[in-house]
Amino acid sequence: MLLPEEAFLAVTKVVGFYSGCGAFMARKMADEGLVVPLLGYRASRAWDALEPFIRREREIRESSDRYASVFEDFVWRVRRHTSLEKAYGLRLRTLPPTPAREVPPPEPQTT
Repeated sequence: MLLPEEAFLAVTKVVGFYSGCGAFMARKMADEGLVVPLLGYRASRAWDALEPFIRREREIRESSDRYASVFEDFVWRVRRHTSLEKAYGLRLRTLPPTPAREVPPPEPQTT
């Protein structure tokens, strides 16, 4: 990758994390219906930010290892579902807005 070392290490950690999640789903060691709703949105956003770097790294490597391919598969799983409720049968509930709390004015300072 053509990134400074610190940025490259950060990218590697993110790619590794989401690749691990994707590998667990691909091997059916983790339930897609649990992982996608919990982490899918963030994985998708991370892919959007990192895709140009990932594609460039694939070009640089000139190999068939398909760098970050499991991460890419994870994001594909996320994006194939438009509604988590329909796709996974989730029944998510919402809370009403919390009423604004009155904060007393600060005490005057005496010097």
